[in-house]
Amino acid sequence: MPKMSTVRRLAPAFAVLLAAFAAVAPAAPASAQSDEAVLRRAFDFEQRLLRQQLTDYSRARQQEITAEARLDEVALQVSQQVQRTNPSAVALARLRAGFDEAVATAAAAAERSRRLRDSIDARVQALALLSSLQAAARPAAVADVLTGAWQVTIAPNDLGGSFELRQDGTALSGTFRLDDGRSGSLRGSFIDHRVLIERIDSRIGFDAIFEAYVSVHDGRMAGFWQPTDLATGGTGGGGWAAAKLAGEGEGQ
Repeated sequence: MPKMSTVRRLAPAFAVLLAAFAAVAPAAPASAQSDEAVLRRAFDFEQRLLRQQLTDYSRARQQEITAEARLDEVALQVSQQVQRTNPSAVALARLRAGFDEAVATAAAAAERSRRLRDSIDARVQALALLSSLQAAARPAAVADVLTGAWQVTIAPNDLGGSFELRQDGTALSGTFRLDDGRSGSLRGSFIDHRVLIERIDSRIGFDAIFEAYVSVHDGRMAGFWQPTDLATGGTGGGGWAAAKLAGEGEGQ
């Protein structure tokens, strides 16, 4: 459950969000307008916004890296010019103008990346709160179908590994270990046969979001994943699938 301080801080934003969503949502019979259905649509809306912002952040980080590289290049040119015996005043003036422009461009790119990171963090918190509100609106208990070890395969390079999940109602937590040596923790939610899992790498932190549909009857899930940052030279996301290992989680 989220802390009350978090709920109070996000409550006004949710009031606006739900009001706006209700204004654009297609009309439906009153009997279909349950609290859970409204929250489900709001959750889906927030997920779509999060996917778009993750894509925007990846582009912004690439622009930031390019701007930083240009700043380093101009700074080197300035250094080389001033080390000459008789530096050219015209060349120095031109380089100073270029340096000032590169500094401004790099600062603007860094600020855009920062704003997007803050927005992504707020959106993840909003999804967590919506998940909790959905759980409160749902009268029936959620069966524990995810606790246990899952063998995973992650595209586009068919990277193998394992997720060790623990389910507590609609909340998920756990750990992961991949065949390339990476490991860390997991957190997320399970709503209406769909999982949303955040991967927190033990070295670099929150680095990816996994979404999937869970087939409870055969113990499988499949969906798509998206990195939170492409600066490390990784891929741009793709599909993924997992199968629950036989006998895992039974009796828990």
